[in-house]
Order: sequence, then structure tokens, then C-alpha cells
Amino acid sequence: LSQAAKGLFHKAILQSGSSLAPWGMQRDPIKTASNLAKEFGHDTKDPQEIHSILSNKSVEELISAIKYSERKNYITAETLFVPCIEKVIPGVEPVVTRHPTDIIRHGNYTKVPMIIGFNDNEGLYFVSADYGINVKEVNPVQNLQNDLEFPSDRDKNETVERIK
Repeated sequence: LSQAAKGLFHKAILQSGSSLAPWGMQRDPIKTASNLAKEFGHDTKDPQEIHSILSNKSVEELISAIKYSERKNYITAETLFVPCIEKVIPGVEPVVTRHPTDIIRHGNYTKVPMIIGFNDNEGLYFVSADYGINVKEVNPVQNLQNDLEFPSDRDKNETVERIK
């Protein structure tokens, strides 16, 4: 879906999701990175400062901060670092310039043959294996996908009750 990847692929295998999955795009990368910086004792929304803080952390420190955060979302913690829509930066070729839904809707992408696959409830494996918890312990309100929209809080709460 990226013009930067044009000509690099002639076939694709999508396993366990696609760019259209709710967890496939980072909707608010500054907020997400700012929350991660808070795990290291820094309260800032400045992108350069956040970059400086996080780039000086080891992979182990970053994983630990995500895994043991009080603000963690079990469903999206594994996909915290996913693509976002990039701002124009002089001298830098962007990879993602529009939301995948818009790109597909307008048909402005290279069409290649695809195989798509998934495993039923595979996300539950990550929750139990990585966090040592039972799926029933996960707060369904906290872990609703971020692209779900509800007409009212009542509708949202009714949905959560049905999920339980």
C-alpha cells in the first residue's frame, strides 16, 4: 500500500492480520510514545525529547516497560510499535502517507496476488503466555479495539456485558 514499496513485491502472504486490523496502525503515536516515556519517569509530549529518551533505552528496558506498565492494554501491547501516518519531513521518504482504508478505497496501490490466513483466537495466546493471566482476568472495556465506535456509553457497556 506504500508508494515507497512500489516494485519491491510481486506476491504477498498476510498472516494473522492486515493493515486494516484495528491494531495495524498507530492512531496517536505521540501519545503512545509519551505514555511509554512516562514509564521511565519523563512526562513530555515533545517528539524530540521522547525520541531522545526512548532511543537511549535498551530493547529489554522497552519491553519491560510495556509489559509491566500500569497503563497496559493486553491486546495492543504486542503491537505498540506499528506504522503510523507519517508527517512530511524534508529529505525523508515517507512509507505510510495515508490510512490504508483510504488507499484501498481509492485504488491507488500496486495490486499483487495474496494469500491470507489466521488462527482462531490466536491473540489469546499472547495474553496468557506473555502476561501469565487468564483471559477472564482481562478488562473487556480497557481492551476494546480503538476503532470501535458506539452511539452511546450505554451501547458500549451492553457490548462489554455480552463479551463477558
